[in-house]
This record gives sequence, C-alpha cells and structure tokens, in this order.
Amino acid sequence: MSNYLLTWYGITDLRASLGFEKQGPVLSALMSGGFSHATILAYVNMNKELLSADIPILKTRKISKKNFVEKFIEFFSKNRGERENSRSCFKNLTDGEAYSYVEKISNTPQAHKHFKAWLEEQLSAAGKNVKIDIKEVALKKLNDTDAIYGATLDAFNFIRGKKAPEDIVSVFLSPGTPIMAFSWALGAIRNPDMNIRVISSSSLKKNIEEIALPAGLSNLEVRELNTSKPDSFDVIFHLLGAQPLPTVLALNQFKSKNHVFVTAPPYNADNVKKFIPMGANSYTLEVNPYLPSDVEKKISGFLGKYDWKIKGFNLTGGTKMMYEGALQACKKAFAVPFYFEAKKASLIWLNSYEAQDTIGIGKIDDFFEARGYKILNSGQWTKEMEERIKYTNFLWKNSSLISRCYKGIIDATNKAEKDYKNAGGNTKSGDGGYSYKVEGGGFSISFDGHDGKVKFSGNSGGAYNFTLKDCPDFTKYITGGWLEEFVYWQLMPLMGSGSIFDMRIGMEIYANAPLPLQEFDVIFTDRKRLFIIECKAGSWSSDAVIKLQNNISTYVGDVGRGCLATCFPSTSKTKLSVDARLGRDTRVILLSGRNIPSSIKDIIRLSDEKAEGNAGKKSKPQKIQNKKRKRSYMSPEARVLSRLMDE
Repeated sequence: MSNYLLTWYGITDLRASLGFEKQGPVLSALMSGGFSHATILAYVNMNKELLSADIPILKTRKISKKNFVEKFIEFFSKNRGERENSRSCFKNLTDGEAYSYVEKISNTPQAHKHFKAWLEEQLSAAGKNVKIDIKEVALKKLNDTDAIYGATLDAFNFIRGKKAPEDIVSVFLSPGTPIMAFSWALGAIRNPDMNIRVISSSSLKKNIEEIALPAGLSNLEVRELNTSKPDSFDVIFHLLGAQPLPTVLALNQFKSKNHVFVTAPPYNADNVKKFIPMGANSYTLEVNPYLPSDVEKKISGFLGKYDWKIKGFNLTGGTKMMYEGALQACKKAFAVPFYFEAKKASLIWLNSYEAQDTIGIGKIDDFFEARGYKILNSGQWTKEMEERIKYTNFLWKNSSLISRCYKGIIDATNKAEKDYKNAGGNTKSGDGGYSYKVEGGGFSISFDGHDGKVKFSGNSGGAYNFTLKDCPDFTKYITGGWLEEFVYWQLMPLMGSGSIFDMRIGMEIYANAPLPLQEFDVIFTDRKRLFIIECKAGSWSSDAVIKLQNNISTYVGDVGRGCLATCFPSTSKTKLSVDARLGRDTRVILLSGRNIPSSIKDIIRLSDEKAEGNAGKKSKPQKIQNKKRKRSYMSPEARVLSRLMDE
C-alpha cells in the first residue's frame, strides 16, 4: 500500500535547504509520516525579475551578475558537505542579509530544482525511500486563487491516475498561505472517494496531527455550500488577531444577528464591537492560537449550544493554526467560509473561489478607531478655508516667491510673540495682540493680530495689493498650510464621485491621552484603504519620504498609499537618496512642481499603477553610490561566493 503526501513548500523549507534553518515543515513531515510518494507544489513568481531588481548586498560588496541564482545555488551545492545546520558558511551574516539572499532566489525554477535535490539527499541519508515530484505553479501573485485552486485539482488528478484503491492520500496544510491550505481542504471535499486525510503541524518539534474530515462530504447540503453566497447570516465567526480591519469589513459587508469573535490574548474585540449593528449580539471565544484542535473543539462546542441555520466563517485574521482549526469547525458545521483579500479589496468565497468587490469602509475615523486610536481633531474643511481659496490659488502661482519669505515670517512671528509676552500679553489666550511685517524680493506681507487681517503687496510678476481678513492661523497658513488647502481643493471634485468617500485636512489622532500623536496634512479613503498626502511648500529632503513611509506602516498598513506633494523638486544633493527610496517603495508616489494640479486627481490610478509595477518604467531611480566603509570580516566561504558573483 502506498502513502501519498500532497503539499506546497514555503520559504521556511527553502531556508532549511540553504542551511539557515535546521529543518522545514515538508522534510519534517516526510521524516515522520511513513510516506512513499510526495507531490510538492512549488510557486513560481512570474514577476520575479521585476520584484527583485535590487541584488542583495554581501557586506560591503554589490553582487551585480544576472546569473545570481545559478551561482548562488552552485555555491551551496559545492559546499553542502562542509555545512552544518545553522548557516555555518555565513555565520557573519545578519538575519536581514540572510533573508535578502533567500528572497532573491525563492520562487524560481532553479531554487525548486535545488530544493528537490536537497530533500532527496536528506531522505536518503535517513534511510527514507520517498519518490519526490515537484510541480511548478506559475502565479500572478501570491494569492492567485484561480491558479492555486487549479493546481490543487491538477495534483489530485495526478495522484488519482497513479494510486490504487487502498492507497492513502494525505494533504499537508501547514506550508504555504491560508488560501493554499484551504484549496487542499476544498479539494478533499470535492474528492470524497480518494481516502483522503488532512494533516497539519503546529511546530517542527511536534509530530504531524491528523484532522478528521466531517462526515457526509458527498451529501446535497455540502454540494450546495460549494456555490452558496448569502448576503446575511444567523451567525458569523470572526478570526481576530493583530489586524482588526477584516473584521470591520465583514461587519459592513453582511447582515447578521450574532457575531462570535475568536481570539487570544493580547488581542480582544473591544475596538471592533463598536461597529456591530444595533440589536445584534456579540460573543468572545478565547482559544489557543497555536493548537488547531483547541480552536476546532471550542468553536464546535460553542455552535452546539445554539440552533443557528446559516453560519458564516470570516477566516481572514488570526494565526495559521487558528485558520486550520476554524476550517475544520466550518466544514463540520456545513458553514460558508470567506476571506477578505485586502490589496484588491475583494471578498473571496472559499467554498467556490469566486470573488466579488467589498463594500469597504467609508469613514476615515473607522480605520483608526478599529486600531484603537482616538480622534483629537476630525480635520474638517472650514468656511474660512473656502473663503480664502482665491488667496490659496494666488500663493500656488507665486510659490517660488513666497517660499523666500518663510524664514522671515517665522522669525518675525517669534519676535513679535516674545515682545508681546514681555509687555504683559498672553499669546495663549487667543487675543492675538501682536503684529509684524516682512519684506523681500519685491514682496511685502503684514499681519495685524488684533483683527487677523493680512495684507499682501508687491510687483513681482505684476502689481497686486489685497487684504485677507480674519486669518488668526496666518503663520501656519502662509508657511505651508496653504499648500495643504490647495491640494485638498484640487481633490474636492472627486468627493462623492465614487473615487473618494471621505477626506480630511489637518486630522489629528491620539492613543492613550488627549495629546496629538500624529497629524495628517491631507488624508482620504476610497473605501478600500487610506491615502496619506504629505505636503511640502518649501525645500525638503529625504526625511519627508521617510516620515511618510513610517506613517503608512504605522497607521494605515501595507495596503495604504502615500503621496508626497511638493512645490519644488528635490535638490541635487538629495535626489539620489529620494529616488532610491521612492523606487523601492510601491506604496509611495511623488508629485512635484507644476504637475500637481493635473496629476493630483489621478493619485489613485498612479498609486495602483506603481503597485502593479507599471509606473516608472521609463525613468528608473538611480542607484546610490555606497560610501567607503571599513572592511568587515567575511568567512572564507563568503569570500568564495563573492568572487563567484564577480566572475
């Protein structure tokens, strides 16, 4: 009797084959499971050359050869006998450098060939006789659901043509993404005649665990669930972890009288419960996030207490082990599973692998409150901002001239405030009793704090003389706030058009105390994600890009987008650094100079194009020249590899 294993292999398995890990999930399963055959699906990244434009750095030396993958694999093959378990060839590499090497070669045909050879060598040394078949699967993206499910069905058909009736087929859920794991389970449901068992492993130190398939896989109810797409449920189980937004998406997408939040400390449902519709019930179910059997047992036990008919499972959040346990409970209860694919804002029905658009999140406050932040300043557009829009347009047209006055205005403001305070005035009381005047380059600005009046006059580019009334926030406005209002005004026509559903200016959030944690110049949502626009009306440096990147990572997540809107291009001194940072980050785009009015309305399209790899092909960012550094020690093996790269 033969015993077949079906599985994907992942990055941990590849790291193990290169000596960066002791043992990966696939080798661990084959060592302990008594398998005679293994069919291993291997993801081939169709855009690998585009995605890996930057060659990893080995200490201070750049590796620039196109045949990096072949030479890297060749080096490891030659030195395999000399290696110990924990990257002895590269004991001086940092974790980041080791990750860069693995990332460069992963998901390539050469890596798959190497992995198969290494796997066969390890099994042979252990006295295991396993026939290995590697099936390469080209995916457009990591969660290319159609291709993943198609590869799963092909794998089952491949085994069906070889196995005898008494042979056992095991599908291993642990390696790969949740979509890959569920494709095996769905394939098992669709092939009840193949004597299939489902296995997983929560740790390399533990044996594989068999998860029993529910009875009645071939009955009519299961077949109907394969195409069921209800718009309302009696209950929805939500896997809740570090990312709460998939739960909010489900609460917005479906009607349900009951919601069960499956979670584990330190996470809880406090921040998402406020989004539950009035009249609906909520429950919290604490589980062991690393033990699938505990998750399945607790969910199934909870379901047994109620007579709910239409049951939904939101399997987007939580750990992979929570996913596996919830999947089993879902199948046992004949429930409907679904998953939110954040980058494409798609709802994927995991029973049929059909996708549809999500309703999304239409209010900016909801994005932040779901993550536990509070709103200090909602950042609404005011009547005063609208009344001075003609002056804002004037400043845009004269941005080069007004930028020369920023320092003088700030210095004059500080001096006027100091003199006013020394004379007994209170600048914090809001009485605005100080005044000043700044002149330069044929341009004059005067501010009267008693009535908030501002006078502009000059003859640069044509004579002009006008007064701006009631502008107590003048200093902030004139030294850069005007650009924020200009950008906001350019985007106003998109409000309500289906492109922008909510937009704020100068919005402030905080965490635990009513003190500003972060202010956003302009921020808006298209219901799928948040867009942050950082505005720079004067000179700027790469620090502005770094700040925007950090804000995206911290406050809006990887699916968020950012735009740096600047009146002037970066200086020659900072251009290389800025171009390199923008080139590596698909989340951020730069709009600079006179093209802001014509391009700002296309910010969503431009961001999507860059993320898809279509933008910026004509003008690739220049590479930064490394500064001279002290030579660092490299092991003999590392020097050999470095020399190979330069041949």
